[in-house]
Amino acid sequence: MAARLNKMLTRSGYDETQSQIVLVLLLPFLMYALAEAVGCSGILAAVAGCMVVKLSGIIEDASTTTRLQSTTVWTMVSYVFNALIFLFLGLQLPSLLQSAHSLVLARHVGMWRLGLLVVEIYGIMLVMRFVGIWLSIACRWASARINHIPFDPTGLAASLLLTFAGVRGAVTLAAVLSLPTGEDGTMSFPTREPVVVIAAGVIVLSLLVASVIIPLCLKFIPAELVDKSAQEENMARQKLLRAALDLLHKAETVPAIETPPETEEEKAALEAARLEVIDRLTKLYQSRLEQEDATPRITQADRRNAIRHSRMELALRLQILRAERQTMRELVAQQEINDQTEWKLQEELDYEEEVIHALAQRLPREV
Repeated sequence: MAARLNKMLTRSGYDETQSQIVLVLLLPFLMYALAEAVGCSGILAAVAGCMVVKLSGIIEDASTTTRLQSTTVWTMVSYVFNALIFLFLGLQLPSLLQSAHSLVLARHVGMWRLGLLVVEIYGIMLVMRFVGIWLSIACRWASARINHIPFDPTGLAASLLLTFAGVRGAVTLAAVLSLPTGEDGTMSFPTREPVVVIAAGVIVLSLLVASVIIPLCLKFIPAELVDKSAQEENMARQKLLRAALDLLHKAETVPAIETPPETEEEKAALEAARLEVIDRLTKLYQSRLEQEDATPRITQADRRNAIRHSRMELALRLQILRAERQTMRELVAQQEINDQTEWKLQEELDYEEEVIHALAQRLPREV
C-alpha cells in the first residue's frame, strides 16, 4: 500500500528528494510497529516489507537525484547499523557467557554440551543451505534443458563458497533479541535466555568459519568463474548500448514532436540539427559498443596498450578535476562566487569524479 501511495505521489509530480528518502527510511519502522501491534514478528515483517518495496520498483521510478542521494544515505545507514549490531553483540558477550554458564549449571551439563549444540545447529543450517543451493542449480538446469539454452554448471567449490557465505548476523540477532522478556507485564518467551545464547554462538561460529573457509574455497574456483561477473557486466553493457543504437536508428526516420517551425528554412535547419545530433550520438555509442565487443578478440599486446591508454586518460581526467577544484577554491577565496554557486559546481565535479572512479574500477589489474 505504501509503495502504491509513493508511486501515486511520484506520478502526480510530488518527487521532492528529501521527502522521498525520509519516507523510504521510515517504512521499515512502520512495518515493524504494525506487525508488533497485531502480534507478529516485527523483524520478519520489516525484512519482507523491504523486499516488497524493492520488487515494487518505487526506487526505480524515482528521479535520478533521488536515486543517487538515496544510495548514499542507505549505504551509510547500512554501515552504521551493521556496526552497531555487532558492537552490541560484542558488548553483550560477557553477559551471554555468564548466561551460558548459569544455563549449564542449572541443567547439570558440561559447557562442551552447549558448544556441541551450537555446532550441531550450525551444521544443520549449512546442510539446509547446501541442499537449497543444489535445488536451485537443478531448477536452472531443468529450465535450460526445456528452453534449449546453455547451462553453466556450478562446481563443488563454488557451491561450498555459497554455503559458507551465508553468515548469520543482523537479522538473527535482532530476531532473538526481540523476543519478549516479560518486563513490561506481558508473558515472557519460554527459554528465551537459551535461545539468545545459542543464536549468539551460531553468529560467532559462522563468522569464524566463514573467515577461514571462504578464502580456501576461492583458491579452488577457476579464474573464468571468478571473472564471470565481469563477463556478465560486459554482456549487459553491450545490450544496453545496442538498445540505445536501435533507438537512435528509429529516431532517424521518426521526426521530432515539437512546435512546427514557421518557415521551410527553419524546418530544414531544425531537421539538419536533429540529424547532426543523432549522428554524433550514434558515433559515440557505436564507438563504446566496439570497445566492449573488441576486448575479448584483440591480441594480448593490444589489450595491454588499450588498458594503459585508458589508465592514462583517466589519470589525466582526475588531474583536470583537481585543477578545476583548485580554481574553484581560488574563486571562493577571492569572493568571485558565492556559496550556492560553489555547492552546485562541487556537486557536478563530485558526480564526474565518481564516474571516473567507476571506470577505473572496471579496468583489469594486469598490464
